[in-house]
Amino acid sequence: NEERGKILGAVLAGGRSTRFGSDKSAAVWQGRTLLDHARVALSRACERVVVCAGSNATPLQFLDKCCQTVPNRTSARWGAVRGLHHALENGFDAVLTAPIDAHPLPDDL
Repeated sequence: NEERGKILGAVLAGGRSTRFGSDKSAAVWQGRTLLDHARVALSRACERVVVCAGSNATPLQFLDKCCQTVPNRTSARWGAVRGLHHALENGFDAVLTAPIDAHPLPDDL
């Protein structure tokens, strides 16, 4: 929809998962990884989806050609800020974020 502009989806997966006990991105819920649930939900509403991950970056085997990891930047350590920088640098008008552990996400994002 051109009226709403070009939207970037940003999966926020930068936490250390210390309370969770393991990388949340790789955790399986209802037969799919949490990363895949977030990626699919955002891809319904966004032109491109990126993963904002910290130093414990999501293993590439959990990503596909529609989803890339946004690298850490000194000026943008927080996931949402990195997503905003990426959107600005790549011509997006808006960013729709979803944390990796907020499921189920609504189908009508």
